[in-house]
Amino acid sequence: MNLFNLLTKEKNVAGLEIDDSVIRVAFFKTQKKNNTLHFINKQDSENLNKRELVILEEKLPSNTVVEGVVVNNVLLAKTIKNIWDKAKINTLYTIVAIPDDQIYLRIFTFPKTVDELRLKDAMSLSSNFQLPLKAEDVYSDWEKVENNKSTNEVLLSAIPKIIADGYIK
Repeated sequence: MNLFNLLTKEKNVAGLEIDDSVIRVAFFKTQKKNNTLHFINKQDSENLNKRELVILEEKLPSNTVVEGVVVNNVLLAKTIKNIWDKAKINTLYTIVAIPDDQIYLRIFTFPKTVDELRLKDAMSLSSNFQLPLKAEDVYSDWEKVENNKSTNEVLLSAIPKIIADGYIK
């Protein structure tokens, strides 16, 4: 066990990209030294090189994911488990990249004089009118973008529920 990670709550995270034809996984693997784990300490720059970036790719069986929509979640889960076992990945945390052509992003601009309450109302109205799908058919959220301009910029992101739900089943 890495005591430094335990004390700082640092977590090992893997990246997972799911495409229509392939799964890609990227993670940092701690290299072993003398049959024991070599611990990484932020102050020990020499040991920082002991972490190796591992990138794996495995073909997906056809009709598992079609145009970003998970068609066969059992086969997708089996393929992910297979690559996890093959790579001996031991993290519980994963960042999943969803195909960007399935995600809607838009920046809205409002006067700086609009307060937080009115900004919430404005975003609610804007998202209902601007989304290419019905609001009840998407997961959406927005976040104020920090800037020094004389306007409020707000980033709206949305993904169809059918797409997101396929990845979390």
